Amino acid sequence: MNTSRQSAVRPGARGTERSAARRAELIAIGRWLFADTSYDSGGIGFDAEVHALRDGAREAIVATIAEGAYGRTGIAPLARMGLLSWVCGVEGAALARIDRGELPRETLRDLLVKTLGGAMRAIEELDPAYPAPVPARRGA
Repeated sequence: MNTSRQSAVRPGARGTERSAARRAELIAIGRWLFADTSYDSGGIGFDAEVHALRDGAREAIVATIAEGAYGRTGIAPLARMGLLSWVCGVEGAALARIDRGELPRETLRDLLVKTLGGAMRAIEELDPAYPAPVPARRGA
């Protein structure tokens, strides 16, 4: 309950022509300073070394899941892409949770485990040579 007698509408920023000019100058300086850095080329995620680390981690996760699910790390492109899409979805969901905090950690964990099962069932449906493990089957 708001017991304040002040207006709910906040006043706009107060500034003089001088402060507006200084702000514009600082923005221009910032653009000039960072024109040839990662800010203009996509941020830290654009860096080739960062890409290599990220891609290596993704491949290691896919290989680990494949070893546990199929008994081998060398898998067909369809199975690899299905598992990789799940890994990338986990990254996105984790970042969204950090940003928004809408789901409790345990709920997100359960959702991601179930979507892994769904990805494995889809892989099996499209390529029966890669059957979903028993825990990933419906009703298991």
